[in-house]
Amino acid sequence: MEKTKIHYFTEKTKLLKLLKAKYKVKQFTAYQWRINDQIDIYPTGEKWHDIKKNERGNFDTTDLFEFLEERLKGRPNKRSYNQNSYYWGVVIKMIVDHVQKMIPLKNVTPQPIHTRLKTLFLPEGITSTTQLSKMKMEEYMTKVRNFALLKFSIEIPLPNECQDQWQSYKPSKS
Repeated sequence: MEKTKIHYFTEKTKLLKLLKAKYKVKQFTAYQWRINDQIDIYPTGEKWHDIKKNERGNFDTTDLFEFLEERLKGRPNKRSYNQNSYYWGVVIKMIVDHVQKMIPLKNVTPQPIHTRLKTLFLPEGITSTTQLSKMKMEEYMTKVRNFALLKFSIEIPLPNECQDQWQSYKPSKS
């Protein structure tokens, strides 16, 4: 491997972490790395190219390991059933209950609340929470919890603080 200065991934620790995570890394230039002889990473432009599938795209450098896991292992790291149960059984339920108290004559249901939250907090280009990775789902729920606190003064407990509430919830397996 040619000794070159890594510009965008300023510290060599990211490269070392990839190597320690048992990824086969070849550094062609400071701007191009090949991972497991399958994906070329261009850190300066946050671009990738899957040379085996001939697919290209962008990635967020903060999520490099999650991105590589999803691309290389062939299985998406989708949000979990437990996350979905917590979201519907605690987060959405608490917001619906609060809005129902604010507007007692109206029958407030979870789906319109969920739809509004999606439009406010899902990343651009994402239309459903089923498309989110575990990490992105947690980021989404953090935004929703913060919104509930600021807008409605609702303190929504974290998943580990209310397991009994969400573990008994049975959402659809979407």
